[in-house]
Amino acid sequence: MEHFDDVILGAGLGGLAAAACLTRQGHRVAVLEKHYLPGGCCHTFDYGNYRFCADVHYISQCGPGQAIDQFLAYLGREVAFNSLDPDCIDRVITPDVDFAIPLGWETFRNRLLAAFPAEAGPINRYCDEIKRLHAEMHQLSQEVRWYDQKWTDWLKLPKYFNLFQKRHWTLQDLYDQVGLSPQLQALLAGQSGDYALPPKKLR
Repeated sequence: MEHFDDVILGAGLGGLAAAACLTRQGHRVAVLEKHYLPGGCCHTFDYGNYRFCADVHYISQCGPGQAIDQFLAYLGREVAFNSLDPDCIDRVITPDVDFAIPLGWETFRNRLLAAFPAEAGPINRYCDEIKRLHAEMHQLSQEVRWYDQKWTDWLKLPKYFNLFQKRHWTLQDLYDQVGLSPQLQALLAGQSGDYALPPKKLR
C-alpha cells in the first residue's frame, strides 16, 4: 500500500495547483479525479478533426511578472501562452446580434455605444456601475483582511455601503436598475454567463 502526505480530490486547476505546490515543498501527493482527463474546466478534447475546450476560453494574468507567470516560475515551469485577438476576445451571437467583444473595458463600452447609440444612457450606467463595484471590491480586499481583523477595520466599512446594498444582487437586478433593453441584456448575459445559468441566478 502506498502512503501519501496529502490526498487531493479533483484534478481541476485548483487541485492541480495545490498538488504542484505541495510537491514542490517535498510532500508526497495523490490527486484523485473521476473524469478520464485532468484539467477540470480547462481540459480539451478532440472530436473529429476539431479540438474543443471544456469551458474556459481565456485566462488572464499570464503575462511576464503576472500571477500565473509567478506561479509557474515558482514551480520551475515554462509555458508559452497564445494571446487572443484584442479586437475579439469573445463573440456573442443571438437571434438579433452578432457582437465581437474587444479587450479592455473602455473599448468594450465604446463598441457597445457605437452598436447601440439609442441606449447610450443605460450602457454608460451599466459600465460605470461595473467599474465602481470592481474598484470597491478590490479596495475592500486591500483594506480589510478578514483573517487578521482589527477593530479599526470596522470603521472602514461605511464607505462600502454601496457594496453592502448590492450584496444579494443578480445580473438581472443590475440590468433592471440601469434600464437595459432585452436585446442588450441577452448580449451582456451571453458574455457574462456562468454554466448556462439565467441572469436571475447569476450573482
